Amino acid sequence: MSEPLEQHHAENLPEDLPDSLRGLLDESTLASYVRDLTMCANDLHVRLKLADDTLAQERGVSLEQAIHALTSGQACGAQIRYSYQNGDWADTISLTARGLEITRIELPKITPSSTTAADSSTD
Repeated sequence: MSEPLEQHHAENLPEDLPDSLRGLLDESTLASYVRDLTMCANDLHVRLKLADDTLAQERGVSLEQAIHALTSGQACGAQIRYSYQNGDWADTISLTARGLEITRIELPKITPSSTTAADSSTD
């Protein structure tokens, strides 16, 4: 059985770094993860890190292709970015000696720059 995701706080680091959640993905949890993202996530983007330490093609891959590559040992990691419940998230799944480990962070909101008013006043 997989371990629950554990909260990790950014200690001794800049305050604006997001907290992360980490855990192991067993077969059952991995299947639930894929199902949940497929059904609930919006704007899904997946990038693979191949076993030879190169990034997969620039256009990315499907979630199913990434999971297959990870579980077959063809890839050593994947980054999955998506939107869910008014937040933007990044999950990194890594193939380790312990199995598939996931680290999840909520990405900070990007607000429009306040310099637009100053920029428009130049003649």
